[in-house]
Amino acid sequence: MQDVLAEELVASVGEAVGETVEGVIGDRPWVYSLWRFSLYAVPLGFCLYLLNGVYGWI
Repeated sequence: MQDVLAEELVASVGEAVGETVEGVIGDRPWVYSLWRFSLYAVPLGFCLYLLNGVYGWI
């Protein structure tokens, strides 16, 4: 029961955040480009950070 409530809460918060982001991005195309870049750059940068810490590559 609690899992279902938590799932519904996360889904509703995600929808609200998504609508807010779409509202901001809709008027500014450069924000959309920055948003799309950050969706890929942030996880990739974090992976490189972890790999550097484990293997000392960089």
